Amino acid sequence: MLEKYIKETPDWLSATGPEADKAISGRIRLARNIKAFPFSHWASTMIGNVREIY
Repeated sequence: MLEKYIKETPDWLSATGPEADKAISGRIRLARNIKAFPFSHWASTMIGNVREIY
């Protein structure tokens, strides 16, 4: 399926055809605490604030 889009520009991307007004957007975000790379200095303050509230 993706091979078709790699080989040729689809109509909606070239601003021609019935799907020309459509757009696709995506985003991936990975956030985690890694033992060798601790959270930034402000994370301790944020965790304290959350504990006070909950």
